[in-house]
Parts: sequence; C-alpha cells; structure tokens
Amino acid sequence: MLYSPVNFPFVEQIREATLREVQDLNSESVYLRNIPVSDELRHSMNNYLAERGISKIKNILCFKKKNYASHYKITHIDSSGDQIIKCSMVIPVQGCKNTKQQWFDGDYGKKVITRVDGTTFLYVEWKAPGVLLDEVEINDSPMLCKVDIPHNAYNLSDDYRITCTLRFQANEDFDYLLSRLG
Repeated sequence: MLYSPVNFPFVEQIREATLREVQDLNSESVYLRNIPVSDELRHSMNNYLAERGISKIKNILCFKKKNYASHYKITHIDSSGDQIIKCSMVIPVQGCKNTKQQWFDGDYGKKVITRVDGTTFLYVEWKAPGVLLDEVEINDSPMLCKVDIPHNAYNLSDDYRITCTLRFQANEDFDYLLSRLG
C-alpha cells in the first residue's frame, strides 16, 4: 500500500496558516515553504499524535505548484539531510482537484540536490524507464503517503495546487502510522 486517507482534526487550521503564508507567491511555477504555526496549535497537534504513539511533528512543508507535468523522470524521494523520509501526511489546501500524486518503480539511482533555499532532496536518476505503480487525487482529506520511493505530484493547470506535508521526528514508517491514524 502506498497511500491511505487518514483523520487529522487540525486540517482547517493548517489550511488557514498555509494560505496566509503563500497567498502572495504567484510569479513562479513552484514554491516550497516551511509553514509556521502557533505554539498552541503545534502543542495541540503533538499531544494528539502522542496519544496515538506517534512522534512530534518535525516540519510542515507547503508545496505550491502549477503547470507541473507527470513523468517518471521528474520524481524524487523525500529526505532531510542524508536521512530518507519514510512517510508523510499530505494535506490538500487548495486547487487539488484533477491533480494526482504518483509513485514509480524501476532501475534508478539517487542524487542529492540542494535547492536555492538550502533544502535538499533526493533526485531520482533513472537507468531505464520508470513504471507507474499507482496514483491518487489528494483532494478531500489528508492522505498518509509513502515517500521513500520515487514519487511526484502533477498539476497541468494554470491554477496552483497547494498542499502541506507533515513529517514526523521519529520518521515512523507507513504501516506504523496507518495503524495509529487510520
């Protein structure tokens, strides 16, 4: 299993914080931003997670994209420094209808790429064409997603697709998180 919808009672607060943070970013096709939230909200979210045996939130990242194609050659694997992120929760914020997150498999290597803003990610270098494993529209509810294999999200529209990704400090795997959030 690569993804599953989950319940997370803080979705509206995260959406509001995200839209405040990125509303004026409209000149580029892709943005990646850390989303600050109030100490009170972070504390409430971390308590909710702790009650379910899940570590604290590591970060909340916003991805704002438009005109972003679907192709195995532009996939990545989530990472933080040299650590591969196993799983994250993707929260749809705005413009997510008719967009999809996709996962691929095949013969590939990994290369660390550092963005201008200093964030790093693992770019996938394909040795042979990648094979589409699955895809899902993340539009109605938060989705727990495996992010330790090649994946990407596409949006062929001129409107932005805005999502937030929550990562966890202990980097728990998909099955563990799903058993506690599903």
